[in-house]
Amino acid sequence: WDYFNDSDPEIAAHCKAVVNELQKRGAKVVEVTIPHLKALSMAHGFSLSTAFSSLEETHFYHRNDLEPATRIQLQVGKTITGVEYMAANRMRGWAIDYIKKLFAEQIDIFLTPGCPIVAPQIPKAALSCGESNLPLFSEVMRYIFLVNLAGFAGMTMPITYTQAEDPLPISLHVMCDHWNDALLLRIAHFVEKSVLERKQPKHFVKISLE
Repeated sequence: WDYFNDSDPEIAAHCKAVVNELQKRGAKVVEVTIPHLKALSMAHGFSLSTAFSSLEETHFYHRNDLEPATRIQLQVGKTITGVEYMAANRMRGWAIDYIKKLFAEQIDIFLTPGCPIVAPQIPKAALSCGESNLPLFSEVMRYIFLVNLAGFAGMTMPITYTQAEDPLPISLHVMCDHWNDALLLRIAHFVEKSVLERKQPKHFVKISLE
């Protein structure tokens, strides 16, 4: 449970409870190790920053109406060298091969918390000028970056809410092998029908036409 315990205790406890419910219905827990997670996270950041800066440069480079955080991100992507970009892609290739082997030989799905923390409060200053907070961005991406980096199927689903005065959702993340999306949907359906008890948010706006 080491990886689960990298999240807030309340989040880890609820995610473990869902795993226990799956075990009651025949699932088997297999502990696996994915090494070099910090390096893989950096590779993910390099890949995203480079893609963002290169693909959006023609649209955004000369605009002055972007918030500072976006302009900072565009500039950061331009500082990444070709050597660093190639190294990130080598890490991506390694991750694909390693995780693919896990799915082929040991596991059907890879379960983690969806986010290690609940949704953070937006600082008042960020409402007017945005926020550049890389440590926070890295933290909230802790469990889900592998799906984006390696291109496997993934789904994040709410499982319960915090016990705070204004409850916030807690989520579980499920990753599976390529072309095994049906299994993700089965897990999500089970969670929605057997685990989650939905609550209407304090601030709720109905947008359906019914």
